[in-house]
Amino acid sequence: DYMDDVHGKEISLQYVTVKVPGQKPRGSKSIMGGTTSGNNGVNEGLASLTITTFPSKGNKRVTDKVLLTAFELLKEPGSRVIQPPSNEDAMIISNNTISTSLLNGTDGKIETPNVKKRHRRMKSSGMKNTECDDSDGYEFFIVSLDNKQWHFEAGNSEERDEWVTAIEQQILNSLQGNESSKSKSRLNSSVDTGSIQAIRSRVPGNTHCADCDASNPDWASLNLGILMCIECSGIHRNLGSHISRVRSLDLDEWPPGHLSVMLSIGNTLANSVWECNPRGRAKPTPNSSREEKERWIRSKYESKEFIAPLNQGVPVGQQLIDAVCRTDMKLLALLLAHATMEQVNSCVSARDLRTPLHLSCAMGNLPVAQLLIWHNANVKSVDHEGRTCLAYARLANSLALNKSSGVGGGSSGSCAELSVAATSSLVELLLANGCPEVTSGTLPRRRGSVGRRGGGDSSVPPFDKLPSSVI
Repeated sequence: DYMDDVHGKEISLQYVTVKVPGQKPRGSKSIMGGTTSGNNGVNEGLASLTITTFPSKGNKRVTDKVLLTAFELLKEPGSRVIQPPSNEDAMIISNNTISTSLLNGTDGKIETPNVKKRHRRMKSSGMKNTECDDSDGYEFFIVSLDNKQWHFEAGNSEERDEWVTAIEQQILNSLQGNESSKSKSRLNSSVDTGSIQAIRSRVPGNTHCADCDASNPDWASLNLGILMCIECSGIHRNLGSHISRVRSLDLDEWPPGHLSVMLSIGNTLANSVWECNPRGRAKPTPNSSREEKERWIRSKYESKEFIAPLNQGVPVGQQLIDAVCRTDMKLLALLLAHATMEQVNSCVSARDLRTPLHLSCAMGNLPVAQLLIWHNANVKSVDHEGRTCLAYARLANSLALNKSSGVGGGSSGSCAELSVAATSSLVELLLANGCPEVTSGTLPRRRGSVGRRGGGDSSVPPFDKLPSSVI
């Protein structure tokens, strides 16, 4: 942060706890019985532990707390936990996203072989303050679940306690917000149950794995548009996300763009491209070994040994533009498998600077736009009039809204409603990927107007850049 000249620290609070050197957690409760074994004591208490709120006894300004744990004990399964005396408090608090551990009392301070000793920082004066009972100064730590630590030091004990209290409250708010978002996510995911079922049953070829024909596949490759079994999905993950983006139909979230691609391609269409010429090799079966399946999958997607050939008579960029305009998903999948980044961002012509992404946005075609973005389409490109892809998507959304409301002679109905949903999702997709609302700086200008003003000088380039204010 100091390198970026940022005078602050942003820390996610869902997986952290606050520790004050030499102090036990305030408001903690003893839950341990006569157990002396750390592992047994923790295991026995796991079933009944939940996150709760505590009224503050020491500070009237605090109404809620969340007290988490020290995580060193999870790393040292052989270490021994000392039972705190009856007048000391111990605490375990957990939820389903945070590992559970035990924070020892003051008598339970033990060293484990692999835990380094922490050396306290001395005061700048170098003199020990014998009048202060807090020998550790006014420090406190924020410790994360992966054992990252952030050290802070306040000016006095009151200021330190205020900071600790405020951070604990924010941790509680963060955890409660996380639970709320999970509940909302589960509710939202139920809306897409019909689409997930449609991917499984209605898209041709999706009842069997695209690579080994195992029945009822429940894993997907987003950018390939296929379904596969769990064993083949593990092999796809090893290929890298630049080749195959693996998701679970049941466990992962499914934004509209992802759903639209899966509904538009499917195993039959994809295999007509990727398995066009298997060269006499036998396709694996569900009973084939993992090694055999991996050899097939790597040859199919990584080496592209079986893929259909391209039409060499027409530039790839021009073919890509034609495929987008015709919404030819088979040709589009083939071209994107071969195309470079420059070809994906080809322009219609020297005078028409629209790219395939501009065209797909103008058509309100969500699956095509999503595929192009996955294949490195430039969402920040502008056309010859300085319009972004987002401008085209918003126009398509406006047309869909007018059509759904019957403006301009359009008919309302389910098709129009789907079009509105798709174009709205397209706008959100572009914004999420950094597409600017408007252009800044300069706008391209056609040569004709410059030629008339400059006497038709042939040295004037086809497009010159003029400030947008002039235009």
